[in-house]
Amino acid sequence: MKSIHGELEIDPTSLAPTTDTTRAARRGLVALDADKHDCLFNAQVQSRRVKRQLETPADRAARLTAVATIWMAAFTVVLAITGVLTYLILKNQLQEMRQVSIDSRASYRLDERAWMGVSAVTPMDFSKEKGFPLVINYVNSGKTPARNITIAAGYRTSEMPIAGPFPPDIARLVFTSAQSVAPQGRYNQLIGYPVAVVDHSGGSDIRGMQDIRDRFEQIKSKKLMLYYFGTLRYDDIFGSTHSTDFCIFLADPDLKDNLAYCQEFNDLN
Repeated sequence: MKSIHGELEIDPTSLAPTTDTTRAARRGLVALDADKHDCLFNAQVQSRRVKRQLETPADRAARLTAVATIWMAAFTVVLAITGVLTYLILKNQLQEMRQVSIDSRASYRLDERAWMGVSAVTPMDFSKEKGFPLVINYVNSGKTPARNITIAAGYRTSEMPIAGPFPPDIARLVFTSAQSVAPQGRYNQLIGYPVAVVDHSGGSDIRGMQDIRDRFEQIKSKKLMLYYFGTLRYDDIFGSTHSTDFCIFLADPDLKDNLAYCQEFNDLN
C-alpha cells in the first residue's frame, strides 16, 4: 500500500487470496454446515427420546392409536382404489364375454336357421291360348324347417324397361298360406293358368291370365314388356320372420330361353 499525492493506493494482488486458501475455506464451510445439520438431527432425536420417556401410558396409547388410525386410513384408501380398479377390469371382461356370447348366439342362429331362396325359374309356354305360365322353384338350403310360409305374386306390363316393381305394386300383393319346407326341401310356386295373379298394370283386380292373353300380340311384338314379381315370407325355428323376393321379365318372346332377372327386387334375408 502506497500513498501518492495524499491518496491511498491499494495493491490489487493483496486482495486476492490464494487458491489453496479458498479451497480450504470452502471445505471448512461445508464441514461446519454438516456439523450443524448433525447437531440439529441429534437434538431432534434426543428430544423425541425425552418426550417418549416422559409421556404417560395414556399419552403413549393415544399416540399409538393415532399412528394406527393413519395407517388404517391409508390402507383403506389403497383398498378402495384397488377395488375400483378391479371392478372396472371385471366389468370390461364381463362386457367382452357378453358380446362374445351375443356374437356366438347370432352366428349359431345364422348357421342353423332356414334359408329359402329361388333356385330356378321354369317357363312353361308363351302362347295366345295359355298366356305365359311359369314355375318359381324355391329351395330351403338351411338346416331347419321354414315355417308359416305365405306367398304372393303379381305382374306388370310396361311400354318401356323398368328396374322392378313399384312400391304401390308391392303394397297390393295378396298373400296366401303354403306348407312348411323341410331342410333341403323344395317348394314350387305356379304363376299363371290356372292360378290367378294380381294385375298391377292399371289396377288391383285379380284377373288370372286372361289379361295377358288379351295383350299377347303387343307382348309378342315387343310393344309391351311383361314382368312377374313376388315374395315368399317364412319364419325360422327361432321365431324370426324372413322374406325372399323375385322379379323376372320376358326378355325376348321369340327365344326359348327368354327370361331375365330384374335389376331390383331380387333379394332374401
